[in-house]
Amino acid sequence: EAFINLPITDKIRINIVTSSIDPRDQQQWEYFKGKSHHLITFNQKPIDRNKIVEITQVA
Repeated sequence: EAFINLPITDKIRINIVTSSIDPRDQQQWEYFKGKSHHLITFNQKPIDRNKIVEITQVA
């Protein structure tokens, strides 16, 4: 809730990685990205983990 209320005025990209995964390890990321028990929500709507794409660079 605190994140949603941040005063962000422009489009941003977010890299979401659980604390149990080293984001530099692509194989481990691919294995675990759909297996976390943590539910991600944004604006009170669940996010399908299989649709999350790791973003490593922000333009």
